[in-house]
Amino acid sequence: MNFAYFMGRIRSSNWRAPAAFVAGSVALGASILAFGQGSTQLSTLSVDMPAAVKHSTLVGPTDPGQVLHVNVSLQPRDPVGMENFDNSVNNPLSPYYQQWITPAQFGEKFGATQTTVDQTVKYLKSQGFTVTLVADSHISIMADCTVGQAEAAFNTQIDNYHQDSPQKGERADFYAFDKPLQMPSSIAKFVVSVGGIDNAAKPVALHHGGAAVKGLGKQGGAGQTLTPSQARKLYSLDTIYGMGDTGRGRTISISSFDGFQLLNVPLFYAQFGLPTPPGGVGSNITVITIDGGLQNSPPAGEADLDIQMALGEAPLCTFRIYDGGQNLIDVLTSEAQDNLSDAISESYGWFGLSRQQLLALHNTHVQMSTQGISYMVATGDSGTTLEPAYYADDDPDVLGVGGTTATVQASGARTSEVAWPGGGGGWVTEADSFNVLPPFQKGKGVPKNINFRLMPDVALHADGQLGGNPDAAYYFFYGGSLNVVAGTSCASPLFTGALGDVEQRLIQLGQLRANPAGKKRLGRLADLVYSENGRSDVWYDITSGSNGTLPNGQTSVATPFWDTCTGWGAINWQGFVNTFASALSTANPTSVSIYSGQGANATGGVPQLLVQDQQYYTQQAVVTPTGVMSAAQMTYTLNLNGGTLAALQLNVVANGSSFATNFIYLYNYTTNVYDIVGTNAMTGQDVALTIPVNNLTAYVGPNGAMKMIDRMVIPLRKGLIPYTMKLDLATVSYEVVAGGT
Repeated sequence: MNFAYFMGRIRSSNWRAPAAFVAGSVALGASILAFGQGSTQLSTLSVDMPAAVKHSTLVGPTDPGQVLHVNVSLQPRDPVGMENFDNSVNNPLSPYYQQWITPAQFGEKFGATQTTVDQTVKYLKSQGFTVTLVADSHISIMADCTVGQAEAAFNTQIDNYHQDSPQKGERADFYAFDKPLQMPSSIAKFVVSVGGIDNAAKPVALHHGGAAVKGLGKQGGAGQTLTPSQARKLYSLDTIYGMGDTGRGRTISISSFDGFQLLNVPLFYAQFGLPTPPGGVGSNITVITIDGGLQNSPPAGEADLDIQMALGEAPLCTFRIYDGGQNLIDVLTSEAQDNLSDAISESYGWFGLSRQQLLALHNTHVQMSTQGISYMVATGDSGTTLEPAYYADDDPDVLGVGGTTATVQASGARTSEVAWPGGGGGWVTEADSFNVLPPFQKGKGVPKNINFRLMPDVALHADGQLGGNPDAAYYFFYGGSLNVVAGTSCASPLFTGALGDVEQRLIQLGQLRANPAGKKRLGRLADLVYSENGRSDVWYDITSGSNGTLPNGQTSVATPFWDTCTGWGAINWQGFVNTFASALSTANPTSVSIYSGQGANATGGVPQLLVQDQQYYTQQAVVTPTGVMSAAQMTYTLNLNGGTLAALQLNVVANGSSFATNFIYLYNYTTNVYDIVGTNAMTGQDVALTIPVNNLTAYVGPNGAMKMIDRMVIPLRKGLIPYTMKLDLATVSYEVVAGGT
């Protein structure tokens, strides 16, 4: 008998055991533990118990034979390097842009060591677990076990609970562990979280309203009910779609936590005249069942909605449904491990997840971003009321899709589009390590004084009316009948399906080439979105409407350029495609020299700064009244060709003493002084620094002139430490558009 289970039965009953019996039982338990684990030392995991336990009533022990689907998430061995690599391969101006890697390469670069993975697997198997997946990423292990086995393996107890007043997104009845989890010390320090041994949190579908309709009736009211073709026209996808770019060759997926009926798909295709895949309607759909799945559960409409919204825009794509049970991390782990999806949409909110679970989810999202997978999420239908937070509302590695209210002509041409009051936006104040303003989130209208991940990034139609029904943004089939529904749950899969068409067009134009891993993908899309800085030829700027009160007490209102109601606004897909035809340019230095006597004995020149090849321009540091320093000045000329500068980035690879700090300056033609635009610490090794520049016009003078200084400084208080400054790369990446803003 499992001792933890046995003692739990005593504890949760009304029977009081004699003290001698309890003492003897504890001693017996200790001997059983020692027998099962030898002399293994156990350590407590830094894993929080579900918050719901604190305000719930203990019902009794969970059936020890109940099967659990457990995920042990491991700490990446280089989390800082992981984040830096993620930012580098997703930055459109980085020389490493779109150099996607495979799950195995991620594991080799950043995952836990093979020893840690092997020890964890060995331990789980020794406790009777059936290991179902050891992820190539080395950050996730999936396994099945019984409640009794989990109690023994983690030295805890799992009980059933009931709460009379569940918090938003929590279950009234759930099971959870109620004492800290433990594992062998050699493993415990590498464990981020353990998923699947409680089910207090649950997925919440982010759609609302909905009703059956007999046909495509007269539309009216504030916003309308759109067909797939009207949605394509509204967001300028119609020309791309009309050229035959209907998602063929692209793999679009959804993360699903609801029952669904694929019999609705042929009805949807027939109703709206969608092209038929070669094998027949539905032949392009694959269901991946995870932890038993929910496909055969009574459908609540969310999964059917997600499927049809995406396929309505990309009817000939390869479509994958990751049919999850109740373990979110298992779904993300499976998606990342498969590495088959080019873009994924999720339309669920998860509340009540622990800080450790959120970190494990973030690490997996980072992995997917480094593989080039674009992940879209619905930001919710409660305006700025984002707390308790949907799990992805503060994650920089997902694209947040908010909501608008659009009114269109019969063709779908826009009459007006305003912010929808229900569209999720703003920020959450959760103390997650990754919930800071990400490096890409800059541009016109983006606040600089709020150091949280800001939402949304973009927004699409999510609210409409039909025949007096105020919750009718789109048509879809549910239970074999035509229905209408609203919410950002519609907007996210719609955006994702359209992205499949756009990627197909870009591939045909030769603008999306295969990376070394053989994948043609756009990756973490937010970097590209923000690099466009609200271009009027790509974004329909929504400047009317509001969606609630922000955490700082201010009202969230739609404004020119980015705002917390609609992000950058509604996308113009044709304009988005056109931006790829604007080739990214590189400006090489036209000269390099010692700046203002701050250096000596220079060697090399411009040729050494054009490529990262460990061929250096060097100069020795000199002693000055303020420190030991060396400063090199480079000049550039950008070819603007009468256009407007849309993006600018500095690319520097420097090498200097580990005591030195490196400062990058640009000459400001407005103030006639040099401004610091970037800084980093030297390590004695090559250090790459990419610096997006926001105040573009200030740093580009007449005829495209630019001046940059790289200066390394060691303060005098650290002593007169001689060193040689070495520069391996010093180029400028930029984009020019005709008539851009």
